[in-house]
Amino acid sequence: MKTIIFASHNQKKLVELSKLMPANVNLILPKAINFPAEGNISYYANGKAKVMALENIALPILADDSGIEFRALPQSFGVRTRRDLAQIPPAQWNDYLLKRLAGETNRQVSLRSVLVLRLPNALWLSAEGCVTGQLVNLARGHYSGGFDQLLELPQLGKTLAELPAKKRRHYSHRGRAMLNLMQQLGQLNW
Repeated sequence: MKTIIFASHNQKKLVELSKLMPANVNLILPKAINFPAEGNISYYANGKAKVMALENIALPILADDSGIEFRALPQSFGVRTRRDLAQIPPAQWNDYLLKRLAGETNRQVSLRSVLVLRLPNALWLSAEGCVTGQLVNLARGHYSGGFDQLLELPQLGKTLAELPAKKRRHYSHRGRAMLNLMQQLGQLNW
């Protein structure tokens, strides 16, 4: 069994990413640590900063930075998603976004994730995953939460949250990023 430290305090992301990992990989959260504030430069820069906060650990360290991007609001959200929503309780994010985009004709929305992995030999890997679809008028689905309930895949007529985990992993931004990362690790015979 291989162990990877997940540079986060987010238990829900840990569960989601653990399900995307191969069965022989154990993803664990670090003990209490203060991660640096996220910046506005890039998802990669935010992920790398999280990994660097754990630089004294001699195990592989993985970080995720992700966000929601709206074609109609190109100057908002994206790499700043969490900061743009900071004044709103997370349980109300979807309602807030739906109200903010009510009446908007351009309904294109994307979810983007960048995974950053530092291996003990100081090799850095990164992988990006993105899924684009249409913003729904009402959050739908119970298989997952958050922004998955807002993005409908036109080819399926379902939101990501309406897809069971095994099917969702092929479409989701984190699923696509993890597949890319695992392919890179496979080439290294890790």
